[in-house]
Amino acid sequence: MFNPKLERLRDFLSEQFGEKPVNIAFSGGLDSRFLAYASTYLGFKVRLFHISGPHLSLQETKDAEKWAKNHNFPLEILVQNPLQIPEVKFNSRTRCFHCKKGLFSFLLTRVNKLCDGTNHSDLECYRPGIRALKELNVLSPLAEAELSKAEIRAIGKEIGLDDFNQISKPCLLTRFPYNFEITKEQINSIEKIEQRIQKILGEVSTATPFRVREIGEPYLAVHIPESHKASLPDSLIKKIEQAGSVDSASEKALKVLFLPALSGYFDHLDGFSKKASE
Repeated sequence: MFNPKLERLRDFLSEQFGEKPVNIAFSGGLDSRFLAYASTYLGFKVRLFHISGPHLSLQETKDAEKWAKNHNFPLEILVQNPLQIPEVKFNSRTRCFHCKKGLFSFLLTRVNKLCDGTNHSDLECYRPGIRALKELNVLSPLAEAELSKAEIRAIGKEIGLDDFNQISKPCLLTRFPYNFEITKEQINSIEKIEQRIQKILGEVSTATPFRVREIGEPYLAVHIPESHKASLPDSLIKKIEQAGSVDSASEKALKVLFLPALSGYFDHLDGFSKKASE
């Protein structure tokens, strides 16, 4: 197919990599999957690098590994713990900057040129991690080609990318308020609860987005977009709220709360839902 944005992506990759493999920091999310798939579609060789650690669920790492294997992409899985970085452990407002700086600095010991999946829509949000990418000269081909999230889904569908409507799953560190000390045990607890809730929501739809968040209340919040409220019966809501009672690592109950928007909850609270460059 001919698409001006794909042509722009091909030109950028050709300029940066030529005939050498395109090295991609691979989370297994939609953006990095699209970048890997589109790069191959455009005729480039690809190498994927995935960092496993407490910031990602074990299931996401397994899914990333399975997808890479199914599509014959060489994948290297590396282990790092961003909680060893004080600004990450204590969840400073610039946590994402320090986390990205640490993880990508580590990846750059493996390769001298690296891409990530930042897209053009990400540039409109409060994302301190983008500054780290710029400081390390990490390339963001999707942003350079001005590909928005909506265009990635649409073009992905056209070129045969599987699961082009994949739900976003930001790292588990985003489940905690700023200036809150994060422990591995807390992360594991929320990860387990989210796995249970995912199974429960699967009774209605596997495409229902949600987040379990620590919001400083006697309960953990289960945030779900208001647009999905009508499809969730009261009996299912009750079942979700009971999903935390079997988790001995958490002493808090669960409470379902519907929000106008799911992403950037803690940024919206403090009025930081603006461009990362500001």
